[in-house]
Amino acid sequence: MTLTDDFHTQNLFIQNLKDTYSTNDTKTIYLNEQNASLINMNGWLFWVFYAVAIIFSIFCFLEKDWSMTKKIIIVLVVLLYPFYIYYVEKYLLIAGTYVKDMFMGNTYASPDF
Repeated sequence: MTLTDDFHTQNLFIQNLKDTYSTNDTKTIYLNEQNASLINMNGWLFWVFYAVAIIFSIFCFLEKDWSMTKKIIIVLVVLLYPFYIYYVEKYLLIAGTYVKDMFMGNTYASPDF
């Protein structure tokens, strides 16, 4: 057995170990499990939010002192919250970044998002 054959055998052994016990594969598996868990939790929290929103809507309509227009507006704002909050957060982040950059003297900075 020559030195190159020995080196080649060791290289194949190391490559086999990398393929079997790669930390990248382990990290990928862990991240996929976490992602699936977060998607599942997001779905459950979405339905919990709507259950609480419906209970709030019932109590809102049972309130005697408010006008019907006020009740409908409040219920719509609460029920549509998951759909419009992303855009509100995005524009607030852009405005906040702009103000911060203006105070820091970085007037030509553009947001990364």
